[in-house]
Amino acid sequence: MQQLSYSLNDLENLAHKQSGKVIHFTQIGDNQIRVNYLLELQLTLIGHTDDALKFKYSFGGWAAGLLAKGAERVWGDIRTKKLTQDTQAKIIQVNLAVFAAFAPYFKTHHIQAAVIRDNTLMVDLIEK
Repeated sequence: MQQLSYSLNDLENLAHKQSGKVIHFTQIGDNQIRVNYLLELQLTLIGHTDDALKFKYSFGGWAAGLLAKGAERVWGDIRTKKLTQDTQAKIIQVNLAVFAAFAPYFKTHHIQAAVIRDNTLMVDLIEK
């Protein structure tokens, strides 16, 4: 077994390096984080697949909720290599295997468990 362990600060730095945008992550409970970038997004880690993490999401603030409803009507579900969003179920799946920082691990391993605790994302991997 191997464990990937990234602090929320590490994830902020990775997000900035990948996108050039400043995105803030704050832990608000076990397996719960708040993401601040343009809007406030609250994520709760609810599970995983072999190479992705699944989060239930909600938008913070009443204005963000209104914007989110409008965006859902305009764009619907989002599917990219890195992110899959199901607006009906309000679930975001983050496909770790396609991020350069994580891809090498997923060539030989898959996710066994994941948790967000003490401002750290910990992902347990086992060999395929």
